[in-house]
Amino acid sequence: AISKTSDGGKTWTKVFDSKNYFYLNQIDCITDSSCLAVGEGSSSTYILMTKDSGNTWDIALRLDGKYSLRSSKMITENEMWVAGGMLVEDTSSIKENNMKLVGIYYYSDDGGETWAMTTSDGYAYDISFANKDIGYAATIHDDHCSITKLHK
Repeated sequence: AISKTSDGGKTWTKVFDSKNYFYLNQIDCITDSSCLAVGEGSSSTYILMTKDSGNTWDIALRLDGKYSLRSSKMITENEMWVAGGMLVEDTSSIKENNMKLVGIYYYSDDGGETWAMTTSDGYAYDISFANKDIGYAATIHDDHCSITKLHK
């Protein structure tokens, strides 16, 4: 669920409940009215947005399949990223377990109306931006962790 406070955390009001459908992984707000959240269930992954201080939440993107979205970050009210990953078969590998972790990134520069996807090695579990042009993802690989620089 997503809850909201308007009194510095003294009281909270539930403004969205995904009970029995999916769970939420992260939320990020750029203003008191514009927020972005990611969540996932057994068969779908979701990007949610609000532009009215959390009073209503819209599904900006639903992905069916074995995707996972763990992190969300708003750079401006129009520019935003979400990140996560999936486990895929590594056809270039000769090892016994030929699966690898792939990072999934979705970027929007039109307030979540459209999304562009890119991938990289390693499952992205967190993203951060120094400014609108410089971003990084913390990624998990089969045998190590690393930092990946993000590009539009």
